[in-house]
Amino acid sequence: MLTLAITSRAQFNTVSSHVAACRQAETLNTENTSVNQSTIIETDRTTGNAIGALPLRQIYITSDFGERADPFTGKRCRHNGLDLRARYEPAYAMFYGKVIRTGKDRNSGLFVTLQHGNITVSYCHLSQIIVRKGDLVAPGDTVAITGNTGRSTAPHLHITCRYYNDIISPRVLFKYILSVQ
Repeated sequence: MLTLAITSRAQFNTVSSHVAACRQAETLNTENTSVNQSTIIETDRTTGNAIGALPLRQIYITSDFGERADPFTGKRCRHNGLDLRARYEPAYAMFYGKVIRTGKDRNSGLFVTLQHGNITVSYCHLSQIIVRKGDLVAPGDTVAITGNTGRSTAPHLHITCRYYNDIISPRVLFKYILSVQ
């Protein structure tokens, strides 16, 4: 478990302001490629505190944010997140935050939603939830085990991100985490 040495408010403001600045940034080049990090946790060089962690040890996007063919109907529809290749492996908190919701529904299956200041991140289609509502998390903390629940065709991790009320591509957060190396 990481020690929280900086205030959550400062961390949230840093992430939120960077997300706003990156909304027009070019997309992370992970389509059909894999992103590996020697360590999934990035740290602030001046303090040594964790800043962010990728949600999986290896990022491989299997279905991108935006328009796509629905895997069940074949019709064009909006995909509100990213699908990442994952087979029953740990999913990690990306930033300091709080678990605001856990549950199960027909579409998302088992899910966890984390609040990181003005950003919320939902992890869907899980096989197991590790955290409980109200828990505080740090970057790299295991929050769930990926799976194949809900409206899903195979094991994977679906991530949906909101900045205030706007749905944004999780690529923005991934770019931020990779940029602070």
